[in-house]
Amino acid sequence: MTSLHTLLGHVVDYAGLYPPAALPLPEVLRNYAKYQHSEGKWMLGRLVVNSSHLPAFQNLRPGLPPCKWPLSVLVNTPEDWALVSRGLNSSLPIRAIETRAQSLEDVQSIADHSQKLHLRDVYIEVPLDRKDLLEAIKGQGFYAKARTGGLVQSAFPGPESLLQFIQDCVDLELPFKLTAGLHHPVRGQYRLTYQKDSEKGTMYGYLNVLLATAFTLQNQPSLALQALLEQDQSKILWTLEGVQYAGVALNSSELGRTRAFLHSFGSCSFTEPHDELLPLAHQ
Repeated sequence: MTSLHTLLGHVVDYAGLYPPAALPLPEVLRNYAKYQHSEGKWMLGRLVVNSSHLPAFQNLRPGLPPCKWPLSVLVNTPEDWALVSRGLNSSLPIRAIETRAQSLEDVQSIADHSQKLHLRDVYIEVPLDRKDLLEAIKGQGFYAKARTGGLVQSAFPGPESLLQFIQDCVDLELPFKLTAGLHHPVRGQYRLTYQKDSEKGTMYGYLNVLLATAFTLQNQPSLALQALLEQDQSKILWTLEGVQYAGVALNSSELGRTRAFLHSFGSCSFTEPHDELLPLAHQ
């Protein structure tokens, strides 16, 4: 396995149903099947859907191409949990749950629902500054989730807040996933939506957050901040043994440890994260 595959293997959870792409379910399913047979299949992770999509997925399933459908299902209400229960009883391939918590009571309620359904891969989205919720998530054996962008510039967190979230997860030995705004490998000015007249905004790249996590694990906060703000992909050097950045080498073991913490990121585009990486990564 190359260093590229160690750091980025199955890292993109395809979320084409959600903005800014917001594609209809049949198109998303066709795309996911196509990506599984593409050159970039090694980067493809789970398929993100709402619980309300499960009945339609069940109906469409007989006509879908023969490939894997590892679903990560968004739930927020008791009705959502009921749909997940029915989906599991129908042997739908539900592999993970993604939900939100604003309070300790929310985390406990999620734990109660999950235990009834024997679900363990549960990602709970929390505000970046709520370490108390992260502690509760850790206590339940679940994973954290954080939002890294949106359709407006104000949805993108500041670097200090994002780094603090990563530091808190590392301190708690709490794996996490990220979602939104990570379409591109490195930080830069990009269109916020796919509209022709879309405003541009400053977005993080997925290599930024992965390297920031790697250097946080090494207790190098200054280098983590530098990596989070890096805008030049050519400064990230891929080797057979690992990655070099700012004169520091990360070996394969360290890249693997990074992925053990940052499980994946959700993206409504799969082609952008893949296609924008390869030309430089293979130099």
